[in-house]
Amino acid sequence: MSGNINKLVYDLYKHIIRIEIISMMKKLLYLIVLLPSVGFAEEQIQISPALAEMMKVEPLDPKRLENNFYVGQMGLYLPQENYLDLVKKHIQKQDIIGLQFLNEYKINIFKQGDISPKFARIEELIPKDMKKKSVVLKPLNGVVILDLKEYTPCLQYLNANCIRQTLSISTEINQALQENQDLLKRFISLISNSMYNDTIFPNGMDIGSIELPSYQGMSKLYGLILSDAILNIAYSNNQAGIELLSIARKRIDLQYNENSMPLLIDVMITNQQAQFLDQTMNALLDSGLLTHEMHNPQIEKIFRPYPKTIGSMLQQSILVELNAIFKVNFYPYIKAFISLPISQQTMQKGSWLLMLNNHAKIISELNSINEQGNIFDVDLINSMIQKDNASITLEYLSPSMDDYIVRLYEQQNYHQLVYLKYLILRDDISIRDIPEFLNSMGDLAKNTITKERYHFNAETRVLSTPLPKEGKYIPHSVRQAQQDDPSIQNLEVTIPLDRNCLNQLAPQGVPYEGAFKYQSLCREQNSFKK
Repeated sequence: MSGNINKLVYDLYKHIIRIEIISMMKKLLYLIVLLPSVGFAEEQIQISPALAEMMKVEPLDPKRLENNFYVGQMGLYLPQENYLDLVKKHIQKQDIIGLQFLNEYKINIFKQGDISPKFARIEELIPKDMKKKSVVLKPLNGVVILDLKEYTPCLQYLNANCIRQTLSISTEINQALQENQDLLKRFISLISNSMYNDTIFPNGMDIGSIELPSYQGMSKLYGLILSDAILNIAYSNNQAGIELLSIARKRIDLQYNENSMPLLIDVMITNQQAQFLDQTMNALLDSGLLTHEMHNPQIEKIFRPYPKTIGSMLQQSILVELNAIFKVNFYPYIKAFISLPISQQTMQKGSWLLMLNNHAKIISELNSINEQGNIFDVDLINSMIQKDNASITLEYLSPSMDDYIVRLYEQQNYHQLVYLKYLILRDDISIRDIPEFLNSMGDLAKNTITKERYHFNAETRVLSTPLPKEGKYIPHSVRQAQQDDPSIQNLEVTIPLDRNCLNQLAPQGVPYEGAFKYQSLCREQNSFKK
């Protein structure tokens, strides 16, 4: 799991952290200002309104720290009970340091060298006599390296027995829940009390230097929450299990709140957790354990579709990160540049500043496109870049920008399949009526990328859509399953055979093994309505 997270971190940032490009731009500035005058002293280069807007430097609004999931996840593993207050003060202090640096630093643009304020790290808040909290999960079955699927079998795609497997290791899961109860309680409380997930870039901090939370640890906690939910529901403590599933769904919803501005990597990690939740909900539907909860408003809320604006949210994350990179690396130079004598500003007709103006123009135009709810078209971006000769934007935005949008929407395909399955079971839609039902669902029954209708096979009762040809777009758990079974070529769900019989026979609150006893009776009666 750790290797997968580390690789994801690298993949997400290799297109956006371009130290070589930044260094090249700085060297270009040195070259420009050192060249002899070519006689443009009467013409002063102006910063465009778009660039001026990008270069605005304002103090952090303390309101952004309140009920913000980002603040909590950054300090989740601090040993102090008042970790939230400590992180808030830490972020405010770093912002003041950066703001002072940007406003007061007198850069000598004739002298090369790294420039950056000295920021403290959150780990420095830990007293010397205390240790950082950590998730404790012991590998099972004699393995050396922990695989999260050991404690959360439903993370394995198309694992038809994952609920039974979860029950078979209930002792180990309960032990893990006990050993990690403090962190789990903190994590659940953080999700419950958060209203959005807004990444805060302290003034002057390069995104390459920004601290990242422990995504690996939080994925473990998320998996334990899902397993705990299954155990509760399996042993008739339905409400407690549903509350945990609601927490798992809210963690994802925090990303898509209108006030959220998560990091790109945060969006991708949460997209992976959404797949985990969907596979768990699909398994619970198959097990019959939700038979008497199908009209529960909390269950309906967990299954409901995600907002149509998720693509715009991801694009906005990319633009905000790009703006942060741009500002911290060029603000001091632009400030120094415009303070030079006009004769030096106009050397080479201000080609350096012209390129930055063009870059800001493109970002401004992309912001407008995104605010209108449109998905970026890579060809459009490339044409804008070529037209305005802003190569730095090309380096950051193209061609991998749309890769992450496709990854996001491919996972939405699986979520929609599970949602449609839920509606079919809840509303007791017969096999013969499913095609008509799918036609009535519009885009919710279409592939989010190809816009092709989902396929339903009445013989196998499988509702599916083809996987993309390129593996990088496929949800991680599905790619793992493909390694074991190359025949997997679809995102799919299966409509349970004995769903109607279970509704009639299984008493409400039946224990887990009892539910499977009733499933067996239903199969014997073969009472499924065709």
